[in-house]
Amino acid sequence: MLKLRNPIYIGYPAYNKCSNLHGKHKRSEWKLQPKKEELVIVDKEVFLKTQELMDKRKPYENHSGTTTKNTFLLSNLIYCGYCGKKLKAENNRNRPKKVNGKSFETKIYRRYVCEHAKNKHEIHEQRDFGADKHEDIIISLLADVMKKATFFIDEKGIKQEKESCLREIERIKEELSQLYSSYFQLKNENQLERLAKLEKDILEINKNLFNEETSFSALITKENSIELLNIELPNWNSKYYSCSVMEKRQMLGRIIEKVILKKGSFELLTKDYIAHPAIISHKIKEINSSSVVIPKVTGKGSGVQVPHRSSQILTSKRC
Repeated sequence: MLKLRNPIYIGYPAYNKCSNLHGKHKRSEWKLQPKKEELVIVDKEVFLKTQELMDKRKPYENHSGTTTKNTFLLSNLIYCGYCGKKLKAENNRNRPKKVNGKSFETKIYRRYVCEHAKNKHEIHEQRDFGADKHEDIIISLLADVMKKATFFIDEKGIKQEKESCLREIERIKEELSQLYSSYFQLKNENQLERLAKLEKDILEINKNLFNEETSFSALITKENSIELLNIELPNWNSKYYSCSVMEKRQMLGRIIEKVILKKGSFELLTKDYIAHPAIISHKIKEINSSSVVIPKVTGKGSGVQVPHRSSQILTSKRC
């Protein structure tokens, strides 16, 4: 698609396409060199008509300037219940129609799609899910639970993980320090065989250090999420429904680990630092063709078996 935008096909080599400071520039910032007839391979009128058609197909922007691609509230959180792969957020636009010579705007349909099934690697009972419908059901369910259930955050567990991770990082650094000391000593003594083995050991331990430091960084991020979630929980619903799309996605991301979709049902797994609610089961009954969520909350001490992992499950069935 980008090749169709290149003015070199009508004889105008372009420059100022990018810079070290700002990266790629917008096409409106490109600068054209004088026309070179020997480079022309497309008629100018055809080229300009192509640009006009491509501009019409650009992502729709609403009044706030946000493209519809950014309005998917569960993007990166939603998974296929048949193959386990992450669902892709897609916009589908129907073809423009003309009635009595008048053009009507195209309508955009948002959906979550299993690319694995779409590319025919596997047949699923359902491969795409309407985003508007499923976001409304899932988020309404979550909002209802937020009003009725008490959330308990396992901050102590995160703190213990951090302390353990820091101890391991310090241990690895101490081990590396000793190995480097031995390495330089062997190097001075020109003991090449022992040096080669020691280099492998140092490389492996550096990998372990990198993994531990990555884990520690993830724990810091998780700790920040917990801090924000503790602030949001008392008035979660009012805050959620009054904030921007981007803020909504961030708030959902602090609670939801993943949503697993199947035809007629879904499971919502919360983050592993949410220790309660334990299990929340739901049924959706059809009343006058509209879905009504009826939550049933069960917790520890109620005789219900709690999953081994601390991430909890919310389940829903749709008739």
